[in-house]
Amino acid sequence: ALAGRRQELAAAPELAEDGTFSVTIPLLASRWGSPPLAPMSGHYTLLGVTSDGRRFPIRATLDLAARTPVESLSEWFRVTEAIGKDRHFVLQIGAPLADDELGTFNQNRLERDYQKRRFVPSDSVYLESFYGRQATCNPLALDRVLAEHHPELRRFWGVVDRSVWTPEGSTPVVEGTRAWWDARGSARYVIANDWLRRKFLHQPHQVVLQTWHGSMLKRIGLDRPSAGKSTQEALRRERDKWDLLVSQNRHSTEIFKTAYEWTDGIVEEGYPRND
Repeated sequence: ALAGRRQELAAAPELAEDGTFSVTIPLLASRWGSPPLAPMSGHYTLLGVTSDGRRFPIRATLDLAARTPVESLSEWFRVTEAIGKDRHFVLQIGAPLADDELGTFNQNRLERDYQKRRFVPSDSVYLESFYGRQATCNPLALDRVLAEHHPELRRFWGVVDRSVWTPEGSTPVVEGTRAWWDARGSARYVIANDWLRRKFLHQPHQVVLQTWHGSMLKRIGLDRPSAGKSTQEALRRERDKWDLLVSQNRHSTEIFKTAYEWTDGIVEEGYPRND
């Protein structure tokens, strides 16, 4: 198996007549009944198992060690074959960013271009849930409605990598790629359930719907006694990116008014994911 911190990819060994064997480990795998997805980004070690169940790392041959590291890029991931401690064979799997999208320098360049560009509006919706770590919650519920009632709108989902499942008919865009920057800039509608953060700039043609993601049974936003001046300023900058705020009930509406100093644009119609 290839064993990572959050995921393990199983092997399919084939035994030959001479007693040797070969092993195939598909890097695209289904999870919870999903279509095949890329592995979660991270560090993976190649492991074997003894007849009594003891697991151990596989060592690379000297010839293989001499040829590493080897890096390759596909639409699903960027993968680096490398040698770890004691000549153990490891894979480093990451998001499929092109060479000119990798690293702080390239990302700063892409962000400057995004900040300066005048985007041509497209008939599309950009959706994001929990900073791109999932395609769930209120944005997923709204995606289903959009797919049924507005098939003319293209649906882009912002994701951290291609291990994140996205709904059928939608287009995943990986954070940091040109496609991600373009989708965020050209979409007429933006739907999120958490902060869009510093890298999002509200375009003149956009309507931004903030759905949030839970009932306030704790203090949030400006209502928190621990919210210092810098936190308050960051919160207000984020709030200024929204046009509409979904509230599930009167209780939440009243909290939103103080927690975000929000005076209008509240849609008190229940939560999409529940209702």
